Amino acid sequence: MEHREKYFDFSRGRFLDFGFLLKNFRDSSKDFGPEKQLVKRICKMASEFKETADGMTHSLYHVASKKEVDEKNFQHVLDLIQILEKSIK
Repeated sequence: MEHREKYFDFSRGRFLDFGFLLKNFRDSSKDFGPEKQLVKRICKMASEFKETADGMTHSLYHVASKKEVDEKNFQHVLDLIQILEKSIK
C-alpha cells in the first residue's frame, strides 16, 4: 500500500491516467535496483502503444483485433511485467 499516490489520485477518487502511471513507473526505476533496466524497457515498450491505447480506451466502442495487439507486442510487455514481479518478491 506504500506509494499508492503513484497510481491513484485521491483528490479525484480514481486511478491515474496511463501516461502518469508510465511516468511514475519510469521515475521510480532506480528503486528497483538490479531490475532498473527491465523497468525502463517495460516503460519504453508501453509508451509505444500509449496513444493508441488512450484513443481506444476513451472511444465508445472498440475491440482491438489480434493484429493490433500483436503489432504492439502487448503480450511481451505483460511477460516482462511478470518477470519483474517474480524478481521483486
